[in-house]
Amino acid sequence: MSPGSNNIWPLAVLLGLAALASTTAFSPLDPACAPGALDRCTRATIVDDFDVLDGSIWVSESHSLGQGGVHASHASHVPGMVRLTLPAGTREGSEIRSRRRGRFRTAEARIRTPDAPGALVGFFLYQGVRGTNDEIDVEIFAGERRVMFTTWIAGTRTNHVKRVLPFDPSEDFHDYRIEWSRDSVAFFVDGERFVSFDTGVPEQPMFLMTNAFWPHWLDGPAPSEPLSLEIEHLAF
Repeated sequence: MSPGSNNIWPLAVLLGLAALASTTAFSPLDPACAPGALDRCTRATIVDDFDVLDGSIWVSESHSLGQGGVHASHASHVPGMVRLTLPAGTREGSEIRSRRRGRFRTAEARIRTPDAPGALVGFFLYQGVRGTNDEIDVEIFAGERRVMFTTWIAGTRTNHVKRVLPFDPSEDFHDYRIEWSRDSVAFFVDGERFVSFDTGVPEQPMFLMTNAFWPHWLDGPAPSEPLSLEIEHLAF
């Protein structure tokens, strides 16, 4: 899938959004996840193959993160794909998230990672409360086969496991899935269960997010050409 460059549009333009500072509050809860209605907050609200980009579902923002931050201008869309780009010669990245939070459901992503050693790719659930987040993470080391599966409650890490993928995640698209219930979190890659946790399970409603950025704790050269995290499918 390689449409001409004249069909590529920045998300910030398509969604009609200016870049937001890191202090900007995240969007409201999914109405099904509002206080007093959390037991109903289990329905899937997003299944998107990105034939079009729906600004009522997704938002790309700019804020500090790692060595260079994430910037809305580095996110773009072509029919069937969102690209989150690591620009050449910089430590900048990009991010997309759902506008609403959800709770106790399955999250899915079909992605191809950039071949950018020193960068990190995240597919994760994130509460969006500064300093005290619940969080469920799939974090892939760009340019490598290493992956981490992690959970957090109120800003404290409760589970953390590292694995090695049986493929190069930058060579082709692969499916990653988080199955989140009240009692457990399970992580799947291409349909195979890799890790599961039945203690330290987060419970707060969270956004679905994915990003590519340069964390402080990894080393690697800035790319000599633009490299992108490519996203064909997200569901939550």
